[in-house]
Amino acid sequence: MKDSSPGTASPNPPALARSFVNALLKTHTSPARAGLLRAGTALPSADSAPAFEAWLESIVDNHIRGQFQRSKEEGMAVALRRLFAGSGESIQLTRLAAEGGVTRLTVTKLVDSLAVAGVIHISKAFHGGHARELTQFHYAYLLDPGLVTAARASLGLDSPTHTVLWEHAAVTVLRVLRPQPLQYWWERKGARIPCVCPADNGRVHAFVLGADDAASFDPEPFRALRVLHPMGSNFFFVPDNTGPEEREAFDLPVRVITPAGLAAL
Repeated sequence: MKDSSPGTASPNPPALARSFVNALLKTHTSPARAGLLRAGTALPSADSAPAFEAWLESIVDNHIRGQFQRSKEEGMAVALRRLFAGSGESIQLTRLAAEGGVTRLTVTKLVDSLAVAGVIHISKAFHGGHARELTQFHYAYLLDPGLVTAARASLGLDSPTHTVLWEHAAVTVLRVLRPQPLQYWWERKGARIPCVCPADNGRVHAFVLGADDAASFDPEPFRALRVLHPMGSNFFFVPDNTGPEEREAFDLPVRVITPAGLAAL
């Protein structure tokens, strides 16, 4: 299989994810960390259109050309670009298929192929059997925040916010450092936790994300989850922590953790 990363000598997607996590762990200052989240490691800057287009072309070569009918290849490439530009948002396979002029089944096969190859991570809903839990959405994440920025720029869309980029980075960090089943949890009243890890004996470990530091701490998602799933550890996951290492969410203990702290667990 041909290499599917920016440039001709770049690592494959799983190695690229590890490279990004290693760079994040070695970055000790907040400004440098913020820059890394904006640009990622796949691309040196958000303006690296040629590198992104080369990476996208290699994905087309690996996952579309020769895998589908030739008449569908152009439409699949359109759907692929839209999928990447919408990274971090809920997947609407029917809409992707309509934009590419192909069937929903065809797009589903493409998404599954990208997930198996490690190009994207598909986050499915965790459902513990409660009627208040939403299950009809999936989320797709590209493996590196820099690719997200470039994908949106390729369609003339606004750059993603720091919060969106940190969510992508957090998903990548969790996948690399804690390769456990990673899902999201969403409750009908609006409480959402981007990263939950189901464990043994009915435990559900929860990672609520904060883009800046502990000052953005919101206890409500923890409270909503623990009403339905009382067992499991609570983590507030941030790029940097300038506040206390322990918090409370309605009397629930919450550990404030950074990528370096996660690596040390």
